[in-house]
Amino acid sequence: MPRDRRKLWLVLLLLETSCVFNLDRPRPGSDLPRPEARLEDRSSIDSALPDLASDGPRPDQSCPTELKKVDAEADSLLSSSAADQSYGDKPIANIGSGIGSRGVLRFPVPSGSLRSLKLRVLPVVNDADCGAPCKSCAAIEKAGSLDLHYLVSNWVETEVTWNQKNKAAKIDWEVAGAGGPGDRSASVLTASFTAGKELVFEITRPDSLTLAEKWRAGNKLSFLLVPHQGTVLVAATREQASKGCQPDVVAPSLEISSCK
Repeated sequence: MPRDRRKLWLVLLLLETSCVFNLDRPRPGSDLPRPEARLEDRSSIDSALPDLASDGPRPDQSCPTELKKVDAEADSLLSSSAADQSYGDKPIANIGSGIGSRGVLRFPVPSGSLRSLKLRVLPVVNDADCGAPCKSCAAIEKAGSLDLHYLVSNWVETEVTWNQKNKAAKIDWEVAGAGGPGDRSASVLTASFTAGKELVFEITRPDSLTLAEKWRAGNKLSFLLVPHQGTVLVAATREQASKGCQPDVVAPSLEISSCK
């Protein structure tokens, strides 16, 4: 090998060896202690963030929810075919579009901001008013749907008729059948009804609950049931239990979730 090429080869070899050995040598300043990794406590941070995995905002723990179930304190029927007749003392309410009738219900409501409302109305299974003593009323009922409205509460159970809130005092509805804007709200909810089954309206939408507060009169809240075409519901009223045909029946009820 020529001398010049041999010198070049030795220089390259020395450079390569130096690089290998320098890999194990500490770099200037590398003997200084490294800062340790610090684990951050995120509990206070996470608690301030919204729960993205939930279906909505967390409930206000400063105002716990109270659940209460109440029975109707008054219920009756408004019938266009007997516009001056009161049905407040009857054990059934035959609510049907074909006979032009509507149901009215009033409940005591505890104080507090409303969170949800669930209205339950049971159909009559057996009653003498449907034919022979304790005959089934199922043949009279027709499946369909009903609209729920909030209603003014200054009607009298034994005096309310299609034409008047209080027949004895001669106080009329704004429009017959509780049909005026001062008598009732716009439709809040529509529920389907199956003959022989209970009718349930569940109100949870914030705008519908806000509307309930508008129509609430102190500790009273009333409802109007308006049947769609072809629907017939023979509802059990709070007087039904005294008939003896259906001793286990319960009055129309309202489940109220509220924040004190």
